Amino acid sequence: MELTTEERAALEGWLRAYTTVPVVRLRCQIILLKAQGRTAEDIAAVVGMCSLTVHSWIKRYRTEGISGLLTKPGRGRKKILSVEEDAPAVILSLKEHRQSLRAAKATYEAQQQQGSKVVSEESFRAFLKVLATDISASESGWVKCRTKKRTSTK
Repeated sequence: MELTTEERAALEGWLRAYTTVPVVRLRCQIILLKAQGRTAEDIAAVVGMCSLTVHSWIKRYRTEGISGLLTKPGRGRKKILSVEEDAPAVILSLKEHRQSLRAAKATYEAQQQQGSKVVSEESFRAFLKVLATDISASESGWVKCRTKKRTSTK
């Protein structure tokens, strides 16, 4: 596999960048190792994948280029709770049970149609953090910063 200097520079840049997702860095490493003339079995041993996966990423790079190494949208597990759909019900359950996460979660699940959404406490807690950042960022949010005026006494 031959790489141009621009392709090699781009792959090495993505490999070294801290902002690059780790799995994309791994895919860049696969392509760079293949460009060195290594076999798929050797690359698989280095990166800890099976050789079929290495072959598939090399094929995808050849067909789609460097953008083919990115994870396509829609992959992975979908979120259980969404801000648009579930925020009003979660806020109502929080108003009823302000001190207990378990009680608020149970109330939310009971409000859903026949228990269609069952979430873990960890997911519920993470969703509350998302709601808190959305609320504090809005102008009419619950969390209002009060600045104290300091009066100097001399």
